[in-house]
Amino acid sequence: MRKFAFWRFLFFLLLGLVLGTALGIFIGRIFPIFDYGLNFGIPTLNMDFVFLKLAFSFELKLNIGTIIGILIFVLMFVLT
Repeated sequence: MRKFAFWRFLFFLLLGLVLGTALGIFIGRIFPIFDYGLNFGIPTLNMDFVFLKLAFSFELKLNIGTIIGILIFVLMFVLT
């Protein structure tokens, strides 16, 4: 039985996220169904101290291309 390689899996997962999202947006210009998805996250949180100003926000965009990219790259991880 092969040992699970966490960092390699994380690399494949992130690669699938990035390339799948980019592909979904690019193909979504021709076929709009690929760009359909969900946007969710944390709105901008501003903290203003006298000597320091901090701003924090997080947004995640998932579309059909992202899901397809994740599935392809996880399948590549399993098969290699």
